Amino acid sequence: MRTKFEVADAVRLVDTTKGFSFHQQKAFKDILECRTATLGGHSNVCTNSECGNIEASYNSCRNRACPKCGWKGNQDWIIKMSENILPAKHFHNVFTIPHEFNNFFLYNKKVFGNLLFDSARKSVLELILSKWKVQGACISVLHTWGSALTLHPHVHMLVPAGGICIETGQWKGFKKEYLAHKDALSLNFRNRFMKGMKKLIKNGEMKIPSCHGYLETNEADLLDFFDKPHSKDWNVFVQKPFSGESRVIKYLGRYINKTAISNSRILNVEDGKVCFKYKNYRSGNHNDQISLVVSDFVRRFANCIMPKGFQNIRHGGAYGNSVKRNNVFYARLKVYGDYRKPVCVLKEVDKIKRKVSKIIDSISICRECCFEFEKMPLLDSA
Repeated sequence: MRTKFEVADAVRLVDTTKGFSFHQQKAFKDILECRTATLGGHSNVCTNSECGNIEASYNSCRNRACPKCGWKGNQDWIIKMSENILPAKHFHNVFTIPHEFNNFFLYNKKVFGNLLFDSARKSVLELILSKWKVQGACISVLHTWGSALTLHPHVHMLVPAGGICIETGQWKGFKKEYLAHKDALSLNFRNRFMKGMKKLIKNGEMKIPSCHGYLETNEADLLDFFDKPHSKDWNVFVQKPFSGESRVIKYLGRYINKTAISNSRILNVEDGKVCFKYKNYRSGNHNDQISLVVSDFVRRFANCIMPKGFQNIRHGGAYGNSVKRNNVFYARLKVYGDYRKPVCVLKEVDKIKRKVSKIIDSISICRECCFEFEKMPLLDSA
């Protein structure tokens, strides 16, 4: 459903050919052209000869930063993912970093993102291995924004309450209401991340931002810079586990393949400002509104766009792409006595399929007379 205001309305008011990287400019170009005549399309012609209604249907840009694209692909991905969910409760963890590193992220998005993923994954899997002697698993997704479109790189992670036993190679679940104490997990994550940062800078794989240029010539200043966030208590959110695979599917639907802001959150674009809704976490998670100058809004949106080829969703441990099918097969066999998907998963997948089918049907039926549309070449009169 088309909303009254869109991200494209704000982008249209800004000269995006200057001051933005190539992949950001490409994203803006795609957002402006998405579902317009520029990308081509087809005509939906009503099959009722007495109606004669014709509607133009334009192609999508399929850019992952576009708020109008990806919904159908996301639903298909969730259905496919439901085939490979381990039969266990899943913990939800969120790994965040101090704001001192935000500029490093802007200058080194790929390298920094990889480090963030690796530090979070190794921290969790190492802890599970030492505590329960099993190979753990995780599904991780990188988000780079806060609700108010502020720069906020963080990793959401789902971790099943179990793993593959190192000695027997069989599935082993553990009954715990928490994965680990958040202080222990945050300490492990912080140490791994800081060690990785220093190594990348030393090897010249991570650029030092121009605003921190003084760090390149003075090693003492560099050490002081790292000591400041190192002394902080890093915030790692550890939530009680979801009960059952169906809850995991619902979670994936909410958090996977999201864009920095959806069009439905934009309330107004006028007088050179963008007003949009956001969740104010400092006041009890209440919905609030914020108004930004258009150029500031577009700049914030651009900061959240990851480079082409970067994988925002990653699987680790027993969820690794090459082993997850076998691991899920044997885990279900042990837990349920049957390798097939449980009823709760089948029901959740059926809900998704019915929702997708309903939306597809709604756009393939004429709103004037409720007859079916027939796809035809795009007509100038449409």
